[in-house]
Amino acid sequence: FVSGDVESDTCILKIVNTNDVFKPASFANSNDIVHGETVYTIGFPGGTTIDPIISAGIISATDVRQSNLGGYQNSYVQTDATANPGSSGGALLNNKGQVIGMITSKIAATNYENTVYSVPSKEIQNVVNELFSVGYIMRPTLGITFITVQPYELDAGLPFGAKIATINDASKAKELLDVDEIITKVNGQQLSYSYELYDAVQKLNINNKT
Repeated sequence: FVSGDVESDTCILKIVNTNDVFKPASFANSNDIVHGETVYTIGFPGGTTIDPIISAGIISATDVRQSNLGGYQNSYVQTDATANPGSSGGALLNNKGQVIGMITSKIAATNYENTVYSVPSKEIQNVVNELFSVGYIMRPTLGITFITVQPYELDAGLPFGAKIATINDASKAKELLDVDEIITKVNGQQLSYSYELYDAVQKLNINNKT
């Protein structure tokens, strides 16, 4: 293990003490994928075989937002191709055999079938490049968690936006914001989706500590 990033489920490994020659995988830009595109998953479900298992499916959604236990919100590629425990870390491939994502999770609950999430290849490449150059990933944060204003609240006259749910006690946001306040704009632009606030924060210059 060289370095890694928990939030994107990505790491750099150094392979030692082998004379094997490895052929690097070819990456495609995940920004170019479209709904309905045929894709393939490859992995080792359950660790029951020494040969990788390949399944086929389609792109169900190109940008699904999910938050992990730490509150970090990821954008995933969703597919209906089969993936089971042991498939995590396997590649999501396009019909040219190029990597467009990495399998990371699925909905494993009653009445849910083949709802598989993959980290987009663009995110993987960005993370890996930063791990190589810096050794770790720095991410800005607002120090809050928020939820989207619900339709019934809009009917009651509240504006659309990101309603603050919690504020980190160690954050300077504690001095400026209150729970239940609604953030309606970011950089002067009206929010159409609450995740646009999150996206704007992630694009900030991480070297600017103010």
